[in-house]
Amino acid sequence: MAKKREGWFFTKNMMKEIDGIPDEMLDSEERTAPEVQESVSDNTEELEQLKKQLEEAQKGMEEKQSSAEEAALKEQIKKLEEEREELKRHLESVYVSKNYTSKLETKLQELEDQKQENTETIQTLQRELEQLKSTTVSELTEETLKKNAALQQQLDEQAAKLAEYMDQSKKYEEIEAEFESFREAMDKAAEEHKAALEKLEQEKADLLKNVEGEKDEALEKAQRQKLQAAQTASNLKKRVEELQDQINELPTLEEVQAMRLSNESLQKQLDEQTTLLEDYPKQKDAAVNYAEECKNLKVRLTESLEKNEAGDQFKEEAERTINRLENQINKLQEAAKASESDLQQLNEDLQNQVTDLTAQYEATKEQKENLKNTLVDYQILKEEHGQLTEENNELTTEARQLKKNVQQLEKQLATSEAKQEELTTALENAKEEKDEIVEKMRKVKAELKEKSDELIVFTRENQDLFKTKREMEAIRNENEALKKEIVEAKQDIGEVLIIARRQAKSMVETAQKEAEHLISTAELEMATIGEKAQTILSDVDELNRSVKNVYGNWIKAVEQPAVECPAEEEVEQK
Repeated sequence: MAKKREGWFFTKNMMKEIDGIPDEMLDSEERTAPEVQESVSDNTEELEQLKKQLEEAQKGMEEKQSSAEEAALKEQIKKLEEEREELKRHLESVYVSKNYTSKLETKLQELEDQKQENTETIQTLQRELEQLKSTTVSELTEETLKKNAALQQQLDEQAAKLAEYMDQSKKYEEIEAEFESFREAMDKAAEEHKAALEKLEQEKADLLKNVEGEKDEALEKAQRQKLQAAQTASNLKKRVEELQDQINELPTLEEVQAMRLSNESLQKQLDEQTTLLEDYPKQKDAAVNYAEECKNLKVRLTESLEKNEAGDQFKEEAERTINRLENQINKLQEAAKASESDLQQLNEDLQNQVTDLTAQYEATKEQKENLKNTLVDYQILKEEHGQLTEENNELTTEARQLKKNVQQLEKQLATSEAKQEELTTALENAKEEKDEIVEKMRKVKAELKEKSDELIVFTRENQDLFKTKREMEAIRNENEALKKEIVEAKQDIGEVLIIARRQAKSMVETAQKEAEHLISTAELEMATIGEKAQTILSDVDELNRSVKNVYGNWIKAVEQPAVECPAEEEVEQK
């Protein structure tokens, strides 16, 4: 089957190569010989005209002998020489083309043989196509129907799966959206919970700090006040004891009365002694005056005695009087001395008594003032003790209230800790639920991925099935087209080969005639060929290229191995 298809592809390639030959080229080959003849005749006419012009030019040269005309004529002669050289080259190429035509005839014979082989191949292909038409198409049709039925069933199943997959995709999108909203809510709740926990922790810390500070401060204050109150109470107690001792040491009312009477008697004595003391200087002065008078009297008596030495009796009496007075004076002096010493002693005693009494009075007065001050201090201390007692009671009340506050704060702290534990438990439960949802989402994603993979596989299978279906349709179309192509190939190949052979023969004959004509007349008409020679040369070159291309294409088509057939994709595209 593969060999038959390769032969068919080879024939089709041959047909393509033959169809690729342009009609203009074939027509130009048929028209080449007449055109050459026409060009030769035209060149002959032009050469005659040139000869006439040359003769006229020679006549003009003889007549005018102009340097400018000579230069123009020389230029024309030069051009004619160049045209002559070109015609020589053209003749050489014509000789080459004659040799090429002989080779071309050989190749044409080979092409004729290849045509025969192609005809046999076409007949073989026709028989194979008939067999394919009778057998393969029916089998392929039955298999195709079965495959189409199976494919239709698979398509229905996959369509149901696709619908289910779309439903699951919608559900997945809804679940994913719900999960996203739930996750956002959980994140928001977690953030709020975290903020609440941080706030509770901060409040707890601040509360504990404040409570500890207030508690410590209140306890320290209460302790200080308690110590101060205890110290004050101890001082008051000591002071009260001292005052009590002082009060006990103070004289009683009778002793104070006796002391008052004693003080009064002592005051009288002091007054008397004071009077005596006040009179003593007078008496002392009087005694001193009396003693001085006595001395003065004695002096006067002594003087008078000295003056009156005669009066012995009077002198004795005066001496006795003086002695008596002296004795009295001495006695008075002794009495004065004794009274002075007594008075001095009495004065000293009085002074001592006065000093003692004054001291006792001052002490009593001081004790009285101290007692008053002590009583005032006692009242003040009593008031302070009452205030301290009230403050102590207030502190006790504050301590009790503080203790209650601490207990209340401890309860609040326990409540906040319980709330924190509840929130932590709720957060853990939410995390577990989140993990479960994530796991469910992962499973759903895995299932969706499996469904997606199945859908991809199904799509690929469908693509393969569709591709197979398209291939079957292409094969069916190819089978139909092969029938037409076989008929057309017979006609085309025959016509093309006939036309090609006819054109080749015509081209060879024309080339031979042209070559013989050119060879026989080229030497004589070399000077008469004009500008058309270049056109003929280009036409011949184009003809050579065309023949070479046709020949090369045919050689490639003949020598191309059967393996190098068009790819299946090109066949499908066709």
